[in-house]
Amino acid sequence: MKHYLSFILLFSLCSFCFAVSNMFEVQIVKKGTPQEFSLLGNPYWYADFGSNITVKNVGDIKAEFTVKSENITNVQFNQKDNSVTFKVKDDIKDPIEVTLEANGVKTYQNKITNTNVDKPDPDKPPVTENQLYIDDTVINSFGLSWSNYQIENNRATYLFDMNGQLWGRAPVNVDADDSIDVYLIVPDTTYAIKINGEYCATPISIQPHAAYNANLEGTGDEPIVVNGFKCLHHTYGPYTSDQIDIILIHNKKQFLQFPVKINKLYNVAMGVSFVSSNLHRPKFVIESLTTTSNTINKIDASSRSLTILNIIFYWKPTYDCVHDWFSHNRRDRSITRGRDVLKEPRFMERINPTFGVPISKEWKNGLFTGFTLEFARGGSFIAGGHYGEIEQLANQDFKLGEDEFIGTKDDIQLTHVYKWSGFIGISLDTSVLKLLFEK
Repeated sequence: MKHYLSFILLFSLCSFCFAVSNMFEVQIVKKGTPQEFSLLGNPYWYADFGSNITVKNVGDIKAEFTVKSENITNVQFNQKDNSVTFKVKDDIKDPIEVTLEANGVKTYQNKITNTNVDKPDPDKPPVTENQLYIDDTVINSFGLSWSNYQIENNRATYLFDMNGQLWGRAPVNVDADDSIDVYLIVPDTTYAIKINGEYCATPISIQPHAAYNANLEGTGDEPIVVNGFKCLHHTYGPYTSDQIDIILIHNKKQFLQFPVKINKLYNVAMGVSFVSSNLHRPKFVIESLTTTSNTINKIDASSRSLTILNIIFYWKPTYDCVHDWFSHNRRDRSITRGRDVLKEPRFMERINPTFGVPISKEWKNGLFTGFTLEFARGGSFIAGGHYGEIEQLANQDFKLGEDEFIGTKDDIQLTHVYKWSGFIGISLDTSVLKLLFEK
């Protein structure tokens, strides 16, 4: 009798474990509007496609929801325990994508992998029991940082598991001065990492100027082993290609191609500015002084509005490069230096020197030089000095509007001089605006 009860208990426990393997728990959380589905437990869903699969809402916020996919059937909502049960179609063996939907709740997508597969696809990484336990604990056991982009060190980090799943958020605004760290957590050494890309500095960048192919493949550093898992690591870059591809390989066959956009770097930018200048260009006219005499006076002597074409020099990357040359901890001199205009600059990086000329037929007679203060991407305040040619009376001792002048307007003697005055205005960085519109 005792053995019989033990058998019943063991059978019940096995049945419970089997049921749990085909049940996934979620909850609805109120992080904003709309509400969101939140997973509990392992973010990777594995199930026996030969049995019913259940998604259960165990949170305090209840809602009627459904699971949608072209590969499932017999979808039923159970109001009593707030769950949805469904069956994967008989001919489906490969992983399927499912979508959770509910009124007032943001849709959520996840992948379910079949654990009941007789013959695994040799071109894909094998499904192992260890995969069921890749979670934050496993990732953290390797001592890896979850900071996916270190702007100070110009380093972008990508962390993948054996399924090609990216852990953490993908770095944004990776640029042509960044090194790229790729980590791959796998059960064995039949995996490798490869990147397709090219490095070619532009004429205004630091040497070299010749392009070279930066494709690399391998496991990188000696793999770190923790609890049966291996962490492959390789550092790549920098790249100047518009896009690179991180390629994951298993048994010498590619199973993931992950594209990464590379932002260009700029040392200078072209701006169009609308300014007000205090460099007056008055006109001189004859006015009546008394009923019998005339004098000279000036008109149009107020501030002028002009449109100028100006060059903005991003000084900070050049300063950092020169500083590195003379420091003991200098970085590689050969890599590109410049500014990624799609990154938010620090305060000092927002202030840049500029110079320009008027967009008019007078462009030869005016020079603007000063500084821009960037207040938003593509927009800056601009101020400085305006050096240009103006006309003035040849006789500087003549008091306008007071001294008597004998003669006509043609008799007014003028001279051309160059003077400095101030200006202020708004500048639009055309390179930033172009990139923003392209995005």
